[in-house]
Amino acid sequence: MTSRDEPPLATLEQDSLYSAQPLPPPTPAPFYASRSRSSVQGRSAFRMLLSIIGALLFLTSAGLLGLYVIAYLNGETIGGPHPLLRSRQSDYAKLTGFDQVDGLSGAGVEVCIVDTGIDVGHRDLDHLSLAGWKDFINERSSPYDDEGHGTAMAGLLVADGGLTGNAQGISLHVA
Repeated sequence: MTSRDEPPLATLEQDSLYSAQPLPPPTPAPFYASRSRSSVQGRSAFRMLLSIIGALLFLTSAGLLGLYVIAYLNGETIGGPHPLLRSRQSDYAKLTGFDQVDGLSGAGVEVCIVDTGIDVGHRDLDHLSLAGWKDFINERSSPYDDEGHGTAMAGLLVADGGLTGNAQGISLHVA
């Protein structure tokens, strides 16, 4: 633009397009303005998921507690041997008289059970230290029981917990 093409200064001051007007004050941005919309939605979804998990845990705990209370009120037990099984052990002890024999132990006696194996992690056998183990079928080096029968037979001899075996103190081998 040449000086001839420029409007006179008076025209600039009168013309509202060229006059300087103050800008409105900036409005503060909300605290989440810098986050993307998906980030905000992701956080609220995560909080909702945590709330749902917490509610489910609470309901599960309350349900289990209710089951224990109902079982207690009905004279039943949850966990451990069933009362019928305990009464059978009592009947068996009366029938055989083993509970009336004192001073006997299995010390010095070695027994080998050839069966389906043994679960040494069973709560009535967790005290047990096997004198020997041999797996002729799968050739595994650590004891296991893939059917449960061998564990039951070992329990008849050496269980100590919910039920008591009749041959405490023996050296037990399992094959």
